[in-house]
Amino acid sequence: MSRLKELLQQRVLEDFDLSKEVTDDELLDTIDRLLIDYSKEEYITMEEKQRIRREIFNSIRRLDILQELIEDPNITEIMV
Repeated sequence: MSRLKELLQQRVLEDFDLSKEVTDDELLDTIDRLLIDYSKEEYITMEEKQRIRREIFNSIRRLDILQELIEDPNITEIMV
């Protein structure tokens, strides 16, 4: 599924004019639309769609793989 994530992430970036500001909602709508389009061709579970959606959003808008760690209340320190 990481190939799918990479493919969809690339398509999301291609869909936007990066010189203009894009809201979080617009970004999520685009991710959702692309996921729906792709899932018409190949079955993707709801859990997988949610995971891919979150990962793409975090990689574009947040701190990518660190975001889940930052949001985890049990983690008090991240050493990089």
